[in-house]
Amino acid sequence: MEQMECGTTFESIASSKPSKYRRSMNRSLALFRRTAAFACGLTALSPLAMGADTSTNTPPVRVDLDDEADHTGWFVRLGVRATSGLKVSLQDRQAAPSIVPGQYDNGYVHPDISGSTSTTWNWGDSSASQVKNGNVILTRLDGTPRAGTFDYPSKTLYGGEMVVGVEMARFDFRKREAKFGFEAGYSYSQIKTQSQSITTGTVTYISDAYSLGGLTPPTAPYSGSYATPGQLISLNPVSAAPLTSAASATLSSQVRGEFHNIRIGPWIDLPWSSRFSTAFSAGYATIYGHGVLDLAESVSIANPAIPPISLPSGRYTRNQFIPGAYLQIRLEYRLTHLIGVYVGGEFQYNTGMTVTAPTRAARFDLGSTYGGVAGVSLNF
Repeated sequence: MEQMECGTTFESIASSKPSKYRRSMNRSLALFRRTAAFACGLTALSPLAMGADTSTNTPPVRVDLDDEADHTGWFVRLGVRATSGLKVSLQDRQAAPSIVPGQYDNGYVHPDISGSTSTTWNWGDSSASQVKNGNVILTRLDGTPRAGTFDYPSKTLYGGEMVVGVEMARFDFRKREAKFGFEAGYSYSQIKTQSQSITTGTVTYISDAYSLGGLTPPTAPYSGSYATPGQLISLNPVSAAPLTSAASATLSSQVRGEFHNIRIGPWIDLPWSSRFSTAFSAGYATIYGHGVLDLAESVSIANPAIPPISLPSGRYTRNQFIPGAYLQIRLEYRLTHLIGVYVGGEFQYNTGMTVTAPTRAARFDLGSTYGGVAGVSLNF
């Protein structure tokens, strides 16, 4: 039986077979290679043990990065990421007030179906404090200054990512083996932005009194209708002179968002050499978003005779899954069999998330976002 010399490489054995058998031999003879290398090492050391001349050089066993006979096919990528394209805005949900005769901030008085020009049952109020001296007092403040919808300055999101994947198959590409498989990843990023604005203007305060005709009004809040009869009040008010004053509206807001990005999909790795390759990943990407809106809004009126305005303020939150898809392209460089480094770019599309307050809303519009990634890959 012919003996194998220690200088014989594993590739010289595999090359004696057709190419379609070569890859299977790489894996099936992995144990044989380790055993042969170990035996060659003992043979090389034996002259030292016997005191013999060791001046003859023995060719080393070549290590090829394309040989992955010892690998399980699993890998982990650990990296950092930067994402741009997220848009955050603070929207005004309060409709612009329309000046309608008989319509007030705390009630209304309109004609009813009877057609009377002196009395009506089509009226309403908000609280018992509006009943004074046999009248229902209804008020309206026109021209209140108010900040509208505006966009926060754009910011880049920074975070980290971890991806776990497995190789499923291989195929020939440029005389090398390309790889195909599936991966699942998780990344985290957050954003925080804030703003403060002051809007000035002139307000007009109107106060009208409607006679109850000596009757006790229904318990407030009360709301009469156009067609259904109810308690009558005077249709024609007794009005005081309107009051005008300078006013300013202050709006302070802070918006925070935390985004947990979960991805799953196929990947493909196309080698250009034993160390360099281009990889593509694509698939489904859902973001679990946690949004927070801290809101403080107030109106200051110079004339103390005009009652102050109370506006909703506080903290409002929203948690939501935001579906979408992603595409990532990477350049990978293998340092060893087990360790590599990568850099890449990506595109992702998701819908959006809105955190609502009574009169405001913070909108996270993800839409189309672009980013870069870089990190280390570990192969097992």
